[in-house]
Amino acid sequence: MDYTKILFGEHACHVPAWMVVQDGADGFVSFVGGSKMKPGEQHPLCFGATETHKLIVGELVVRPHRVTASNVQQGSGLAGVAIDPFPILEQGRRILDLTHGS
Repeated sequence: MDYTKILFGEHACHVPAWMVVQDGADGFVSFVGGSKMKPGEQHPLCFGATETHKLIVGELVVRPHRVTASNVQQGSGLAGVAIDPFPILEQGRRILDLTHGS
């Protein structure tokens, strides 16, 4: 039984992911991220399409395992941060970490 589809609808996908969220203005945020499946598996977020890019308009439900905040890459833009998001983990302020019980 797929509880994700029962709770959120027939097209809902539950996938591992990371994302970097950039605070904007007036309640707006931008984000970039990634998700990886096992080699040879088609990613559910492709919805069976073979084109390179997909624009998904819908909702996002986030269940964070870890949240870290940082200004270390301020000025890099989202594309720059997406290339190497890990300085945020190394030098940022940990807000939430369920991976270590805090």
